[in-house]
Amino acid sequence: MSTIFEELKIEVSNFLNWSKSFEYDENEWEIGYPHWFRVFALIGKLLSSYKFIELTPEVKENIFYLLARDNEVEEIAALLSEYPDYIISLAKEGLDYHDYEARWQSDKKFVILA
Repeated sequence: MSTIFEELKIEVSNFLNWSKSFEYDENEWEIGYPHWFRVFALIGKLLSSYKFIELTPEVKENIFYLLARDNEVEEIAALLSEYPDYIISLAKEGLDYHDYEARWQSDKKFVILA
């Protein structure tokens, strides 16, 4: 039986594979991912089951990656808004996150949510 952490890793991999399977323009292509509902359900389950300090660096990386890709619907940001401790902790760690796209998306969302 896989854990939420493993399932989240699989969803990131599925998203990456899906994104390589077609050509897209630069606008709002991420919303076409057919399995966002699984991602949102996993993020919700993770937020309600684990404290931020229990997350591994890989899980945090996966959350940042998915948060950045969910930049039109912003369902992950909405889920995070119910967990202020996550918002504060992710915002702090997001300042040094290596992926610029994820960094500016998370900073913008966390400022709005705060």
